[in-house]
Amino acid sequence: MIPVHIYCDPAFLDIIAKELGPSQATPFAENAVLAGHHVRSGNQTPEAWLLFRSTESIQGNMPVVDHINLTAENPLIGNDDPPRFPDMSNVYEAGGEEGVLICQGEHPELAHFAETVIPVVAGIWEAIALAHRKVRIRGWVIGDLDDWINKKLKSPRPATRPSGE
Repeated sequence: MIPVHIYCDPAFLDIIAKELGPSQATPFAENAVLAGHHVRSGNQTPEAWLLFRSTESIQGNMPVVDHINLTAENPLIGNDDPPRFPDMSNVYEAGGEEGVLICQGEHPELAHFAETVIPVVAGIWEAIALAHRKVRIRGWVIGDLDDWINKKLKSPRPATRPSGE
């Protein structure tokens, strides 16, 4: 068993659960309220991996370095657990890899960003709720799930560093 919990697009859930067991994988929620509930009541590991599915066809798997939430929903609305406004400036750890910016929701100005912006189906609400709980987060936009499994789940994994370093 790996010491992380995986939140993933529902399209990936059966395959991930088969590799790790059902208790280590949770599908992305349909709305922000459910996402917050899943994170607060779910498996409390110090690290979470988020597997995003793009709304566009992509090649390979790309680490996520940041996100934009344009959905007007937030899993922290109505949540009185401190901190009320957590730091969202460094949510994802990319492990030193170049990564991409993901976006849930639409806005015409995204076409003018200098960074590569990948639209995703879901998962940003879970990232917000996990960051609120100070969970270390790694994320990938998945274009080839089998390749990701072979590289991240089946190959030897370096020890994770303790939180706060």
